[in-house]
Amino acid sequence: MTTFTDLAPELVQLIGHWLISRDLRSLRLTCQVLSHDLLPLVFQSITLNTKQLDKDIVERLSFLASAPESILRLIRHVELGSLSPVRLPPLDQVHKRITLPDPLYIEHNLRKYLPIVLGSLQSTRSLKWIAHLTDQAWSQAIIVDSIGKLKNLSTLQMSLTFCVVSLPRDLLQHATSVSVTIGRQSHIPVGDLVEEFANCIARAPHITNLEFDRLVPVSDSIVSLDTLLTGSTEPMNLRRLALNYCLVRLEPQVQHLRQLSSLKLTHLPHTRSGSQIIDANSSYAEIWATLERNQIALQEISVDKVVPEFVTYLAGYSGLTSLEVKLPRDAGTVSNDEELASQFYTALHRHSKSLKRLAVYPVDSGPWCYHSVSELRQLIVKCNNLKSLLVVFVTDHDALSETKTTVFILSRPTTKKKDVSIRCYSDQWLDV
Repeated sequence: MTTFTDLAPELVQLIGHWLISRDLRSLRLTCQVLSHDLLPLVFQSITLNTKQLDKDIVERLSFLASAPESILRLIRHVELGSLSPVRLPPLDQVHKRITLPDPLYIEHNLRKYLPIVLGSLQSTRSLKWIAHLTDQAWSQAIIVDSIGKLKNLSTLQMSLTFCVVSLPRDLLQHATSVSVTIGRQSHIPVGDLVEEFANCIARAPHITNLEFDRLVPVSDSIVSLDTLLTGSTEPMNLRRLALNYCLVRLEPQVQHLRQLSSLKLTHLPHTRSGSQIIDANSSYAEIWATLERNQIALQEISVDKVVPEFVTYLAGYSGLTSLEVKLPRDAGTVSNDEELASQFYTALHRHSKSLKRLAVYPVDSGPWCYHSVSELRQLIVKCNNLKSLLVVFVTDHDALSETKTTVFILSRPTTKKKDVSIRCYSDQWLDV
């Protein structure tokens, strides 16, 4: 039998070269496959944010400005932070000999590359921008001017607390989902900023998802839904509306809410203790009465207050898939209203076939907790499509074994309730 070592040296050398060539081809093919698979993951999301006076951000922008179009087309999500680096070096480098770049050099290159980079991100689907306290007007102006030119942009998130520039009217001309946050110490008067944002909305009737978060209750600058939609003469097809610390009147804006399927209302001004209902605002009762009167059947609801009109609204239709109810300590007598809690859970039986997510958690103990009302336990049994459940137990350390038994029953494999989150009133979490 002839072995490999018995072959002629020339033949052995030829076989060796063939093996090397084959391995090289395999390696080359492997690299091509990895490049094809990894490039979209590496460049799917980019973040541009710096507060340090260094050359890193310039090098990144320079690379992106000269990157081939095939790379830029892979970028789907962009996050923008501070692009006006003015801070001193970190504390651990203060006593080291560091040569800082010339601030004029940094600014010159940022002004040069930033418009090119943002203008080339035409495949971007979502963009998040947080304006920072140290931002300069020129960098923010470049950002807001570029956002409206991203033709494939669908989701836009902006934190405008420290915005120092005017919002161009075409800012939202391509986005369909818009989320805006404004904090307490906004640089531009809130009224002016909201008016500019409303002008942007008026030129974007295609928006289907609108979220506005005032973050803090400031009595002299409360934002109203009427103000946000005041210039929208053409009916919008809003499907999701989320408002925090805003005045809400639905009746004048019903034309924009015919297709509404998701509503989140939290910290409405008149729900705070000691405050009064303002003319530009509706009570919770009026809000739910308006939705019922106009036959707007929501699929997702998130609120922090329950009133009898809300219960009546829930009992009037079926098809709710997600419900989140937070009852804070200032909810008044609602948290202790046993009859209202019973009616609330009874009304939810209309949605037992569709309900996939249920979260009801009062801060204080009361009839809204799991052990307090039989209608809730009956509801959970009927909700065969329930995938996420959060209820509150009033319990103590001695009752944990009973609670765990109940949790096991709720999450047994024979049901579709895969994700069951149980929170005990003793601030203990039970993981199932």
